[in-house]
Amino acid sequence: MNAQDFPIIRIYGDTMAVTTAKPGYDAYAVKPTDTSTYHVTLKPSTVDTILALIKPIKDTQVFKSNPDIIDGGGYIMNIYDKVKKLQFWCTNTGSRTSIAIFKLLNPYLRPHDTLYVTELEKSTEACRKAWERRSGSKETND
Repeated sequence: MNAQDFPIIRIYGDTMAVTTAKPGYDAYAVKPTDTSTYHVTLKPSTVDTILALIKPIKDTQVFKSNPDIIDGGGYIMNIYDKVKKLQFWCTNTGSRTSIAIFKLLNPYLRPHDTLYVTELEKSTEACRKAWERRSGSKETND
C-alpha cells in the first residue's frame, strides 16, 4: 500500500473487508465512489489466532501515532466479534498486536494491497524507543 492509501480493514467473524482510497484521495474525505472495497473469507485458524491476540486488550480502541514523522501513512482496522469490538487507529506507527494481525492478513490481500509490515515494525520500534527516552519509562500497553 502507498502511504496515502490509508487502508481500512474490517473483520466480521470470518469475513475481512478491505477498503482503499483511489490514489490521491483520503478514504475519509471523499465520496464512496472514490474508494474500492473487496471481501475475503478468512480461515478459521486465522480468526482464532486474531481473537486470541485481541483478547487481553481491555479497551475498545488502540490509538498509536508517531509525531516524529510529518508525512507518512496509517491504517484503521476494526475487528467485530460476538463478544468484543476493537478498533486500531494508527498513523506512522503500529501496535505490536496490530502488526501481528497484519502478518496473518497479508496472504489474503491482493498483491498491490500488501501491508508493509517490516517498515511498520521499524517505525513502531523507533517510536517506542523515542517515547521511552522522553518519558524515562518503558511502554507496557499495546
